[in-house]
Amino acid sequence: MTQYNMTDMGFNESLAYPVEFELRVIHEINANLLFAEQLGQLLSEHGVSMETPRPVPTKGDRYGRLACKVRFGSKEAMYKAYEEAAKIPGVKTII
Repeated sequence: MTQYNMTDMGFNESLAYPVEFELRVIHEINANLLFAEQLGQLLSEHGVSMETPRPVPTKGDRYGRLACKVRFGSKEAMYKAYEEAAKIPGVKTII
């Protein structure tokens, strides 16, 4: 998986925290059957306020999408959570 700097990805350094938005993750369905649980646990460990991750309909059967509303209290917490979520087996993209 390619690693990106959050600033390179267009994140605005002047965001006011806490910040709330819908997090979406594209993942390989068969790569990790516990993906939703692992994502929820990771976000919880970082003190992220969130909804339970829910599946978003997809057209194919290779990739799945999950979404959940999240609230990050700081830039550091958001960056760290994105960095660690990218390491969960099966993750393709985090938006």
